[in-house]
Amino acid sequence: MYQLASHVRSVKDADGTTVLDISQNMILALNGTGAFIWEQLKQGSSLTAMVDALASAAGVDRSTVETDTQQFIEDLLQKRLVCVNERK
Repeated sequence: MYQLASHVRSVKDADGTTVLDISQNMILALNGTGAFIWEQLKQGSSLTAMVDALASAAGVDRSTVETDTQQFIEDLLQKRLVCVNERK
């Protein structure tokens, strides 16, 4: 399970989501798909739930969505915008 880092703020608009990392003075613009995943992370959704919802909404093969979603989350982890929540 993942959670947003405590030093991150975000704003959603019609074009996607803008993420502000106040500890690193970094801004990241997410497109619609990235914004969807970000909102799912914000809500505490599991990877499986995110992938299922996105694959269904986009009409894309689940394995492709899973690979892409995992890579996106890995990128967010490397940028320290999200962290692993060990609590269940």
